[in-house]
Amino acid sequence: MIKFQTFIELLVTQTCRRAAHEYEVYNKNGPKTPKKKNSIWASKTGRYSLEFLKELHDKPREFIYKLLKVPENPKLKPILKAPSTLHWVNNPCEFGKAEREKLMEFLGTIKEVAPPKSKKWIELQHYLQYVYRNFANPKPDPSSETLSPYFIKKLRNLVKELIEDDESQLYLRIVALLREYCIFAQWNYSKGGNHAITKLFYYYEAMLSAAKNCSAAFQEFEVIVYKNYSVCWIDFNTCVFIRYFFETDYVQLTIYKCLEFKESPGDTPAMFGLLEDLKNLWIKEQKRIMKIKYVIPN
Repeated sequence: MIKFQTFIELLVTQTCRRAAHEYEVYNKNGPKTPKKKNSIWASKTGRYSLEFLKELHDKPREFIYKLLKVPENPKLKPILKAPSTLHWVNNPCEFGKAEREKLMEFLGTIKEVAPPKSKKWIELQHYLQYVYRNFANPKPDPSSETLSPYFIKKLRNLVKELIEDDESQLYLRIVALLREYCIFAQWNYSKGGNHAITKLFYYYEAMLSAAKNCSAAFQEFEVIVYKNYSVCWIDFNTCVFIRYFFETDYVQLTIYKCLEFKESPGDTPAMFGLLEDLKNLWIKEQKRIMKIKYVIPN
């Protein structure tokens, strides 16, 4: 089961991933191995130390709570533990504007102290997290969104730089990010409830809407994907959605039950026809989807 329950936890986990990796490498080499002088966090202590960022990566809910609720000097107040039952990061009384600003300031500092190459990857994560936020959401919003020309230009320039650095690494990173959004969205969808078909289409349309909104920034990346797999940026997103959302056991079982028994509380009769069309499209596109599936890491 996915370990993060909110998009905030996903954001923190992705941002702290490099620190967690460096911590593991350091410990694997042994305590006598000195940390690299140019390590992002070599001289950092407390909340910017490798140890804390590794814990934040592994247990985001608990350590986000400590980050926001415990003062800089822990002697001033007993160490707090995140409530085990309260979804406090979604509770406006527990996680309001001040806490969100503090968290974003913390993540911004991590980005600023990172070396140039790592900073680029963190920037890419943050751009995509913003673009796909309405998809990776308990309540997906498929509405079209107009991103500013400045936003698109900055993102496109970043993608160009990363292509020049290592286009294969860029491909894998983008797949990994989109996959995590799909897994997160599917986890929320699997909570069940009424309007199962409508929600499925909302998630599908929300991901495609996000892909269309930022398509101008991925023109150079689209050339690479089309050259290797004969799919455009939108179809690439569709393939990732199918692999990590549509083809999961829960979604397939839900589709089977809806079509077999013609029952889906809250959905209109017309939705069954749309679901049948979506299933047929999935079957029709299997050959093209397989090209992507074999290169998408599990």
